[in-house]
Amino acid sequence: MSIYKEMRTDLWHLASNLDRHTRKKLELQVYSNIVNRMEHLCNDYSECSVFLDDMASTIKEIKEKEGDLKRADIRAMKKVRRDVESYLEDEHDLIRKGKYMFRYMTVGALLGSVVGYFFMDFISVGVLLGALVGIGIGTKLDRDAKNEGIQI
Repeated sequence: MSIYKEMRTDLWHLASNLDRHTRKKLELQVYSNIVNRMEHLCNDYSECSVFLDDMASTIKEIKEKEGDLKRADIRAMKKVRRDVESYLEDEHDLIRKGKYMFRYMTVGALLGSVVGYFFMDFISVGVLLGALVGIGIGTKLDRDAKNEGIQI
């Protein structure tokens, strides 16, 4: 059995053993998306073997605990996910879900505070309007990235 199929099976078993709250906290669907992406992008197994082995071993360790997870286990899962997402961003030019929305919301709030201070005499209104415009622009860019297939 390939490592990708094995990880998908382990994720499915892990999801069936966890309660709803823990499944939501771990965001297991993101791990499935990562496995699918790596299967299509990493033609040469040695190219991403470090990340695949690390992710597979962490998933297997947590699956063997059969739902009795500690905070350290959840942190380990999230650390592996961050590492793999960083690799996919750097090497394969993919982006994380919500990347543009967060970035443009922040820039919009900053610009809105400047506009609110100098032109409207109400900083809070400027921040709100800037953040809303930034959220709109960022959401559109995230949707475009998803349609192009470059979102993890």
